[in-house]
Amino acid sequence: MGLAQTRMNALSACHEAELRKNVSYLMSEREELIGPLGQGAEFILKVENSAGPEIQSSLSPLTLKKVFAAMDAAPKKEITAQELAFRLGVTKRSANRMLAVLEKEGVLQVSYKKRTTSRGRPESVFVRL
Repeated sequence: MGLAQTRMNALSACHEAELRKNVSYLMSEREELIGPLGQGAEFILKVENSAGPEIQSSLSPLTLKKVFAAMDAAPKKEITAQELAFRLGVTKRSANRMLAVLEKEGVLQVSYKKRTTSRGRPESVFVRL
């Protein structure tokens, strides 16, 4: 990759960070994705050039890896939309959409529902199949 392409990628990343309220990631020389920066819930994800897990999904391979890395970082390997949103630095709505897509595609399933307060809807807890 040349200097011009590197600069374009950096500008694109800065633009995405601005759109997502300063949520950004770093790519190390060892091709590790580090982030989200400044969120207090950073994780390191090895990004390989291979296709990754043989999962057919409408989500991008990188998004799949981020979701699975967030799930693997969780104590019981299960995750709610709120936890995923916090770990990835996205809105809860985006996290719900990702989890719903993966559930519909048969990659995840709802293990159980938990209620943290006496009011409101219970949260679905997702696990990998």
